[in-house]
Amino acid sequence: MFFYATKHRFKFTLQLHNLGQTNPINPVWLEQAAKWSENKWGYLRNFPGIEKRKELIEEMKDDFYIITYANQPIATFVLKDANIPDTKKLTYVYVDESFRGLGIGVQLVEFAKDVCRQQGAQMIVLDTLTPNLDRFYEQRGAKLVCEDRALGHPTSLFRMSI
Repeated sequence: MFFYATKHRFKFTLQLHNLGQTNPINPVWLEQAAKWSENKWGYLRNFPGIEKRKELIEEMKDDFYIITYANQPIATFVLKDANIPDTKKLTYVYVDESFRGLGIGVQLVEFAKDVCRQQGAQMIVLDTLTPNLDRFYEQRGAKLVCEDRALGHPTSLFRMSI
């Protein structure tokens, strides 16, 4: 999958990769995804460390996606089965700080919807730990279901039709 954007006179060609379909897993991508995960969400599980994050990512490699620009990782997401028929749960959403504000997050959501369609899902559920992300997802069509807690931290739970 590719994406072209012309914002601030830059042109981006993004590519989507499923880690389960890359053999072997690119070690640079795995290392970067583990670092992002540990830095962003490590506090949720008392900072288990980069090596533990790599193990977790490898365990869910079939559901783990990396978005690259010039073969360098710039974003991640995971789409796993939810406990609801025809529904996927969107997690591990991360865009590298240097690529924020360029529409990468919007394209990430579109990539996730495309993957869901290919897998026969009709809905995405997700939660946010950062209230300022709520509006971003609402602008992409997500509807707030309820306020919730994840590992003791407040979250907003959303659903998004595909």
